[in-house]
Amino acid sequence: MRLESLATQKKSLLNFCCLSFPLALIPSTIFYILASSILRWTGTDLETIKAPEQSLTSTAVAFTILVGPALETLILALIIRLILIFTKRKNVVAAVSALLVAGIHGTIGPLWFFGTVWTFFVLSSGYLIWREESFLKACTAALIPHMLINTTVVLATTAASLYT
Repeated sequence: MRLESLATQKKSLLNFCCLSFPLALIPSTIFYILASSILRWTGTDLETIKAPEQSLTSTAVAFTILVGPALETLILALIIRLILIFTKRKNVVAAVSALLVAGIHGTIGPLWFFGTVWTFFVLSSGYLIWREESFLKACTAALIPHMLINTTVVLATTAASLYT
């Protein structure tokens, strides 16, 4: 994906966030399912590499949907700032940032890497595109889709728990 294709949506930050949400969520879900399937097919015990189960207390949900994405957006901004010291190529910056942040998620549960790497590429791209406007808009372009994705995960997890 070229950043220029996302940049054409730069007319409205709200529209950009609404477009970034499915653009990040759908491929990330596919990557996660593919990685899980391949690992299961090779005999890997997925229980040993998935993220630990989280309780769905109101505090955990608030952290997952609000606090976590806000903190991660600030960390993402810092990581991008550091990568920009070495290269100004936005696609490279977004890719390296995505690999680093997804790698951090992978330390919690290695399978999480596959479900987050594409998402963080999209979020990093959004940050880079909107950083030309302002730091606040850049953070918003990364934060809103992240919050929507986490909300979707919480809702899907809750729905799945009702049927198990």
